[in-house]
Amino acid sequence: MRQLAEQIAQISTVSSVDTMAVLEALLTIIPQELSAGNIVELGDFGNFWLKANADGADTADAVRSSQITTLLPRFNAGKEFKKVLDTIEFEKA
Repeated sequence: MRQLAEQIAQISTVSSVDTMAVLEALLTIIPQELSAGNIVELGDFGNFWLKANADGADTADAVRSSQITTLLPRFNAGKEFKKVLDTIEFEKA
């Protein structure tokens, strides 16, 4: 994360210390928003959301939170992110 902050500082008018503070805040806020059931939309970068898998129940009254078996963060790339991905070239090593 420190390396990212330094790279951002080199191409912007924001210091690496200020950038680190923003990145740390983002890393705190995103999980909080996801745990509240929200989708975190970051514009052309993409969206984060949670995907849950659960064991089924016979009736709506029988549904319990304990039936959730997995809870995973998911990311869907936005337009600009996808454009960058499309430019990646691979070489056999």
